[in-house]
Amino acid sequence: GYRLRLTEQQQQMSAISTWRLALHEPILVTAARRPTEQVHSVGRVLGNRHVLYKYLNPNLLAVATLAKDMVTPAPQIGDAYTQITIWLIDTVSGRVVASATHHHSSGPVSLVHSEHWLVYSLWNQKQRRFQLSVWELFAGNGLRDCMNATQPIVGKQSYILPAPVQHLAVSQTERGITAKSVLLALRSGGIMELSKAFLDPRRPFDMTPEFQEEGLMPYHPEVPMSTQAIVNYNQSLHRVEGMVTVPTGLESTSLLFVHGTDLFCTRVQPSKMFDVLKADFDYAFIAAVTIGMIIGSFVTQRLAARKALFRLWS
Repeated sequence: GYRLRLTEQQQQMSAISTWRLALHEPILVTAARRPTEQVHSVGRVLGNRHVLYKYLNPNLLAVATLAKDMVTPAPQIGDAYTQITIWLIDTVSGRVVASATHHHSSGPVSLVHSEHWLVYSLWNQKQRRFQLSVWELFAGNGLRDCMNATQPIVGKQSYILPAPVQHLAVSQTERGITAKSVLLALRSGGIMELSKAFLDPRRPFDMTPEFQEEGLMPYHPEVPMSTQAIVNYNQSLHRVEGMVTVPTGLESTSLLFVHGTDLFCTRVQPSKMFDVLKADFDYAFIAAVTIGMIIGSFVTQRLAARKALFRLWS
């Protein structure tokens, strides 16, 4: 990590090294929070009325590295498993906030980092299936200093993906009020929209009244895949190199742009279109009711004034 320093003449800047972190493993992919991302709520209310405060550190960088797996034995002589390590690094202090190693795993790895959570996909070599994992970070007790911050509370959970993923993205809205959706570019050519509620590390195995009040769904290992969640319909998009989401003037709507061999743009509405009137909205009826109420208010005002005048003369 580097910091900038002005020279004595205050005309030029020089970079000074402040920290160095050696991972000793090749880096596959990195992901960071968008600087312009809006966070509507800084806490999460639990079923027992307690609050979990989100660990909202804008300086976090997620890094995925690959190394030879020295723990899991290979199934055949000459073969070797690899392992994927996910690092969450504070780019200001160089501190490793959280990390996890997935043994007998390999790429391709896709990462997306938003608010206080991280979602990534990888290939499980031993089970021979694609895996989708989610982290959520919550602030612990202690000073909130970028240089001497306490370790956050990290919740982790993994799911089985029925199809391989090329790229991951997350929806963005103007104020951050709308629920988030994770967008998965499938190798089959579809772009699937998955509600973030399905990727919640706090999904319980056994439901309790507190979990039900909080709105959590019971844990199920497989990620639900529905053709109705494919946002590009019958337009297959292969060899996707990236996906970009931007907010619009409507809080309910986010624009998605997919680039690669093909270019594709569409609208995404994770919480449906709650800020736009429907096409069959009865404008005439509402206008008539509004005009009637205005006329009624003027009439009642005149009648009340006339009645008060008669009362004074009587």
